[in-house]
Amino acid sequence: MDSDVPREEFRAALEARKELGPDMEDAVVDSFVAKVESALEKRQQADPPAPDQPKSLALAIVSVVMGASMLPVGMESTRGALMLAMVWMGIIVVNVLFNGRGRK
Repeated sequence: MDSDVPREEFRAALEARKELGPDMEDAVVDSFVAKVESALEKRQQADPPAPDQPKSLALAIVSVVMGASMLPVGMESTRGALMLAMVWMGIIVVNVLFNGRGRK
């Protein structure tokens, strides 16, 4: 696996942490985290994520079909209505998590 932050830098940070002691531990960790974040930002800028619009539409269609197919079960009894509500809550959670990821 090709890494943006070489293992040698991680090992060097660990050694520096040992040598400098607990007083400088936060500074060493912060420095290494900054290098990792910088490498991740460079990678993200070089390879922007592809939009998930077709996947989102497909998920929405499948969700509606699955939820509608459970409607007869929900109409049978109070217990069925509870199950139907749980199924729809699950569908909503899956859709929100899928469509909300990566957006800030």
